Amino acid sequence: QDENAALTIEDTGAIHMQRIIRGRLARNYSQRLIRAYRRAATIIASGYRGFTCRMKAKRKKYQYYGAVLIQRSIRAKFARVVTETIRKDRFEKRAAVLVSTLFLGRRARVRVRRRRQLRKVAFQAADAVGV
Repeated sequence: QDENAALTIEDTGAIHMQRIIRGRLARNYSQRLIRAYRRAATIIASGYRGFTCRMKAKRKKYQYYGAVLIQRSIRAKFARVVTETIRKDRFEKRAAVLVSTLFLGRRARVRVRRRRQLRKVAFQAADAVGV
């Protein structure tokens, strides 16, 4: 039994070799596991970065569309104001031209009426004198 119970040099060497080989295998396994976790973390991180970039781009797009909408609304309002001002100016000019035309026409008709009356009076006076 002593022979079975005592460890021989071969047994100790075998145990030592097993310990070294198992340690090496465990280190290899842990390195492969660490690499796999790093790859997984990289994939997750790149997916998250892509998602956040897409969301940021979408926000920028909506901000751009919002700015365009605001600019369009302000420009449309400004264009309506300018158009109304131009329309009002044209109306006022037409009204001024119309008033001027009516006034000048009336003045011309009054002059013509006076000349006709003067001419009529002159002809009556000439007939009365016998010219």
